[in-house]
Amino acid sequence: MTDIDRAAFEKGLAAIFAENGISAPSAAQGEAFYRLTEHLLAENERYNLTAITDLPSILLRHYADSVCCEKYIPTGATLLDVGCGAGFPT
Repeated sequence: MTDIDRAAFEKGLAAIFAENGISAPSAAQGEAFYRLTEHLLAENERYNLTAITDLPSILLRHYADSVCCEKYIPTGATLLDVGCGAGFPT
């Protein structure tokens, strides 16, 4: 499994969200993204889920791309996520 530098991860996540106009994640959300990244990379070694495996690309192309539309979703809306691949929204 790939070891992820937690400080670099947290700094990178906050930066990529800010650069894309996304609210900074809470501490709990940041922890969830970190654990998801660990799990994604571990499972990717077993199942080849994604070609995106470097940290900057994961933060931008998996996470920021997945949450950037959040500001357009009305509070209380019902959504259907038709995901694909490693489970990130299409």
